[in-house]
Amino acid sequence: MNLSNEIHKGKGLVFDGVGKRFGGIQVLSSISFTASEQKVLALIGPNGAGKTTLINVVCGLIRVDTGDFYLNGESLRGLSPSQVLKKGIVRTFQETRVFPFLSVLDNVMVGMQAQKGENILHALFHTPAMRRDNDEKREKAFHILERLGLERLADETAREIAFGHKKLLELARAVATDANIFLLDEPTAGVEPNMIPKALELIRDLSAKPNNMILIIEHNMDVIREIADEVIVLMVEVIAKGTVATVLRDHRVIRDYLGRVDIAP
Repeated sequence: MNLSNEIHKGKGLVFDGVGKRFGGIQVLSSISFTASEQKVLALIGPNGAGKTTLINVVCGLIRVDTGDFYLNGESLRGLSPSQVLKKGIVRTFQETRVFPFLSVLDNVMVGMQAQKGENILHALFHTPAMRRDNDEKREKAFHILERLGLERLADETAREIAFGHKKLLELARAVATDANIFLLDEPTAGVEPNMIPKALELIRDLSAKPNNMILIIEHNMDVIREIADEVIVLMVEVIAKGTVATVLRDHRVIRDYLGRVDIAP
């Protein structure tokens, strides 16, 4: 797939022929697609299909063997995780990574620390400016928790809350960074069904902001139908891309991934 026009025009997050092997196993093969701004792109496929590997590639945790990937026309290949974060890219993890001994509220505030940088004199001497900034951050963090229905847990220690709440806490912390590109690895896995709509509403609101985009890995097809503007089906290579309805009618997707033909788009 020739994506040179998208690359040079600087549209969204562009993958161009990305390939990766681990030993003798090909885990990504010629991955080429564009994740557009103000869209939610869902990445689906069976376990071992390369979905999380692709996110790790973007975040600088894994080096690609072939191809390149770009944000707004600028190559991200070879950047460190901290450099990727500075580009406005943030991710959540399949297995939760909260700060276990901090409160839920403080976990969200951690996501804000790199927003504007900290003035060392303010931090050392607790100046009025520092106190005002801290109060503003606490208010913003609490509002994000409210969006996700976690406000009642604000003062709880993160290690003591349920797994599903930790998943939502990771999402809250990502939102707090004010990033533009959100890479969400199964954000609703283990979340109580009655809390999922709040998470999806927040994700949709994030995607609607200018310069923002969401790439979400998800196995829950009800969530995919609800949130995704486009779907990529990944099985080491891209086997299908399109709207939810189009992809779920694709015969190869039905045969190789869904494994049944009775699924309604």
